Amino acid sequence: MSEFLADNCKTLAVAAGLIVGFPLVWKRRDRVGFEHVWQVLLLCVSYSAVCVFAATIFCSIERVLSGEAFSWGGVSTYGMYFLAPIPYLIASKGAKRAGLTDLLAIYAVPSLFLQRASCLVAGCCQGALIPGTEMRWPTRELELVFYVLLFLYFLRKEKSDTFIKGSLFPILMTSYGAFRFFEEGFRDAGGASYLHLAHFWSFMSFVIGLSILLEMKRNYSKKLGSKSKKNGRK
Repeated sequence: MSEFLADNCKTLAVAAGLIVGFPLVWKRRDRVGFEHVWQVLLLCVSYSAVCVFAATIFCSIERVLSGEAFSWGGVSTYGMYFLAPIPYLIASKGAKRAGLTDLLAIYAVPSLFLQRASCLVAGCCQGALIPGTEMRWPTRELELVFYVLLFLYFLRKEKSDTFIKGSLFPILMTSYGAFRFFEEGFRDAGGASYLHLAHFWSFMSFVIGLSILLEMKRNYSKKLGSKSKKNGRK
């Protein structure tokens, strides 16, 4: 049984993410105008498949950029941030696009938690050795805590009067970029250097997410200003 879990933990994590994520999206289906179960199920299944595909492609890109030969296999979390949202952004617009990206973020966090938990079972993505000991930095465990805290923050943020629709995914990109940039130095990256390619992707995730957030807040402030002027004229 333990051997089966180790060999199939990544696939099982995707399936578990679908089971956990579906009711979260269903509860918020009105944000994109969904009315039927099949619509929500299609979104969840397609997004899971797109994330796996994007993570696999991005892993191959990372290998090439690291000077290795192109090969298919493995996954990189950054693919979920940089590539997976693209088809959904193209297929949607306006208020529905904002609602859709929020749904993707809400769905992604539990799925990412389960994927990182599967690393504990598979024995991969471990922390580097703590100098002078045979113990490793608990990077995977810290990332699990990060996802839990971020999900709780999302739930609180949604209820805020100042919540900006469409801001959850940029918040996910920004916070993960900052966290991973710091954490990456304590991961077992197979090299002697503290800085490596993952630091660059983390930095880019932070910059892109923060840029989107600042632009959204600027537009939100403009709308509030316009409403205040209209109310003043009345």
